Amino acid sequence: MSEPYEPPRAAPRVEIRLPARLHTDHSVVDVETVNLSVDGLLVRGDNLDASTPHDIEIDLHDMGWQRIPAHVVRTSDGGDHLAAKFADAASSGKREAIQAFLKRYVG
Repeated sequence: MSEPYEPPRAAPRVEIRLPARLHTDHSVVDVETVNLSVDGLLVRGDNLDASTPHDIEIDLHDMGWQRIPAHVVRTSDGGDHLAAKFADAASSGKREAIQAFLKRYVG
């Protein structure tokens, strides 16, 4: 059986491990990035579900923590991975910070 069709990403994701936090109405969940792009990311954590984040905060090393509004695209069956897309409302400055970080640290 063939894999389901997935359209190409507008922005390629880069495999990178960074500390991150998912912010909800009532809690903050510590996670780690698996990959990152200017449009979204995949994180690893425990018991993640589709209702988890409202904002995602990422530690971009010397650029500091960047907090970005996001929405969940999907979660893994086991709840240990969550893919999120940064919200359209995310400021261009936050996206530019991610883009500058990726250019500086990944190449």
